Amino acid sequence: MLAAEFSNSDYSRRLLTAVDAMRQILHTEPIKLPEIVVVGDQSVGKSSVLEALSGVQLPRASNICTRCSLELRLKRLQDTSKEEFATIECLANKEIKTIPNFNDIQEEVIEMTKKLALRKYSRSKIVHLITKYIEPETAIVLHVIPASKDFTRSESRKLSKAYDPNGERQLIAVSKIDQCDGAIGEKLQGIGSGAMALRLGCVAVLNRNLKELKEDLSFDEMKNREKIFFKTKALFDDIPEDFKGSEQLVKKLVNIQHQRIRLIFPKIMEEIKQKIKQKKAELKLLPTALTSEIACWAKYNELISLDRDSIHSKVNGKYDYQTTMNEKSSQYVMKLTEESSGIELDNFISFELFVRLYDGEHHIIDTEFPYLSNEIIFNMGYV
Repeated sequence: MLAAEFSNSDYSRRLLTAVDAMRQILHTEPIKLPEIVVVGDQSVGKSSVLEALSGVQLPRASNICTRCSLELRLKRLQDTSKEEFATIECLANKEIKTIPNFNDIQEEVIEMTKKLALRKYSRSKIVHLITKYIEPETAIVLHVIPASKDFTRSESRKLSKAYDPNGERQLIAVSKIDQCDGAIGEKLQGIGSGAMALRLGCVAVLNRNLKELKEDLSFDEMKNREKIFFKTKALFDDIPEDFKGSEQLVKKLVNIQHQRIRLIFPKIMEEIKQKIKQKKAELKLLPTALTSEIACWAKYNELISLDRDSIHSKVNGKYDYQTTMNEKSSQYVMKLTEESSGIELDNFISFELFVRLYDGEHHIIDTEFPYLSNEIIFNMGYV
């Protein structure tokens, strides 16, 4: 459905196609692209909302829960005579499977789910995963919150507040609307107890119930039932149409995504240009390719010569750099060495000079390496 709305405008479709192409190419680069991130507590209806937006039925079975991020991409085929198909791509092993029958998707997901075991300490990992997606300013966060729940107590809302405190890029899909109370009208409009005044607002959606899921109620039939529900329930008589139904949610998301892409696209292009410039500069620093045996031998002899010269210099006490002293400390040591010079072995400083240098710096060793400091004192005969 979301893809269909985008497809109504050639310009919108081209924008979305360009962003999807960049996402595929740049997924390993730190360039953030516009996206809608659906988040919510456990069993709040996230899958139902995604199904309503995409028109694609997601896997449902016992003991299945989301154990990794799910990314849905919908594309319109130019050849409408072709049958619909799905591809499942696992980024971990770069495996791509084409599935001609949508009913087989559930088996694939169940099989992949077995590989991801959840443990008691997994909550922090899940939080980290969510924040990874909601933190970028390019992300629109769609919270899925049941109608009967206090919107302000949603865990996903609490996480988002850290990155978007004013709620500029958040909206709520109010799920399980058939379980709402009498104050739902005010809550949808950001008024009263348990509501949130978000700039992008709220939209109520009706989920398929267990009976409808078992009967495999089609999405078209579900849309009709949803329309009848909002028309016949007196609670929603005074609520504007913009707040009711999955179709309104789709229109709102399409409009938001369209505006975000147009706003962010120039910045993204500039980031890509800068990244290309950086990569070209890095390529120039790469050594010339060795394409012949003669070139390889010449490079080998050059490296051997450099290594030999480096070892020879160090044997004779000539160093290109000092790893343990800054310039000021080096000058200080040289000054003390000259002042205390006398009859002594080459390359060995006197015990008195060592003590003098140690007394000036031992507080640093005491702080960072107390055990080492005690060992030095012991071996110097202080104790």
